[in-house]
Amino acid sequence: MNAQIIFIDADYIKAYSQVGGNVDDKYLLSATITAQDKYIQPMLGTNLYKDLKTNIANLSGANANYPTLMDEYIRMATMRWTLVELYPYLSNKVLNSSISQISGTNASPIPKSEVDSLISLERNNAQFYSERLIDYLQANTSLFPKYNTTTSSDQMQPSYSAYYENGMTISGDANRNWLNKINCCK
Repeated sequence: MNAQIIFIDADYIKAYSQVGGNVDDKYLLSATITAQDKYIQPMLGTNLYKDLKTNIANLSGANANYPTLMDEYIRMATMRWTLVELYPYLSNKVLNSSISQISGTNASPIPKSEVDSLISLERNNAQFYSERLIDYLQANTSLFPKYNTTTSSDQMQPSYSAYYENGMTISGDANRNWLNKINCCK
């Protein structure tokens, strides 16, 4: 099995979020991998995403601007999307024969409506940090040659909006809304 390259680790999540120190790191890892694949890669585009992963151990050696991009923009967005992916699974675990709700010794699970509220809050936070990331990339495209480039049809082009609901992009900026580009009947 190939090792997964992640932009944040469990210590980062526990230091910069409300996630407690007793949350098992394997749940954070799974949510982080999903967050990077589902949310971060589409914002960066496949080429920049893969270049960052390839050079994670020596970001400044690959591009002098990568450390700023990673530390100031990508990591916080990744963490917030990780929380969106993590919260539904914190109290539910897949066991041998069922999916079960687990309750700690001195804790009681919160109702699903409150979990949904937390997910919504984190989604709003994630979209904010994602929009900052996209704005930074758009304003500094010359610093990141791998951004906005694709070399094959199976690669993702960067998205220009972080606000979406149920698969629909929501954007008030005409430059970011891809529907404006194909709308022939304005």
